[in-house]
Amino acid sequence: MSSADSIDDYLDDLAEHLTASPDRTRRFLAEVESHLRDESEASVSKGIEQLEAEISAIRSFGTTAQIAKAENHISWKSSRSSVIAASFGLVLRLVTIGMIVIGLAGGAAQIFANFGLVNAIYGLPSNVIMSASSCAHWLAVQPTAATCQQAGTLEASNDLPMIYFATGFLGLLLAIPVFIVWFRHRTTRKVLPATLGPAISSAMFGAAAIGLFSLGVTNAVISTTWGKGVWLIDATAALIVCAVSLALLLRAIRRSYVSPNV
Repeated sequence: MSSADSIDDYLDDLAEHLTASPDRTRRFLAEVESHLRDESEASVSKGIEQLEAEISAIRSFGTTAQIAKAENHISWKSSRSSVIAASFGLVLRLVTIGMIVIGLAGGAAQIFANFGLVNAIYGLPSNVIMSASSCAHWLAVQPTAATCQQAGTLEASNDLPMIYFATGFLGLLLAIPVFIVWFRHRTTRKVLPATLGPAISSAMFGAAAIGLFSLGVTNAVISTTWGKGVWLIDATAALIVCAVSLALLLRAIRRSYVSPNV
């Protein structure tokens, strides 16, 4: 509509051309209405008839096609930026959770190892043939070990926990700013579907659990990899996170049926 008989008609026609989210559309229409009514009231105060004042305000403001095109372009750019920012934030949260889970899995492995299960958790398979240099190095740094396999196992029991704990600690440090930003910018949560985060998390940690269990079982059966207990503990931790993510996904799906805006 290039012209309108009243401000209400103009707003109705403009609303049909806008493609932004309902919240943004409502705010934009409210701003347009406020501007048009202020301008028309200023004209009425000068003695111009109400209808003529509204038509004049509309003509000076622009056609609905022009205004809608400009607003749709702005909202699209804003939406694209919001989606990119929200996606980046989601990736950071998933990485943070993964790092913390690694740290917790390392703590669980160390607890089991302290109950006399060092070989079951970190053990080097008995059929592994190591190089002479590796054997000499491990025996040198683990003087209490009687064999190369035992030395390698003890070395793994020292090195792996440090790697796990360092990863978990970095995850905790990263979690502070990541989740503070997430809690403060609640409006960005609505940019992405509520089901997206739990769906990606359940798929990611589910795939990790399957892969880690496969490594642990392969180790237990044919002893091709070492530290089978670590693989199984990691797999269990990933499976727990996967289960939690699936529960959150189901809750998000139920909420989406109750309210499409959730």
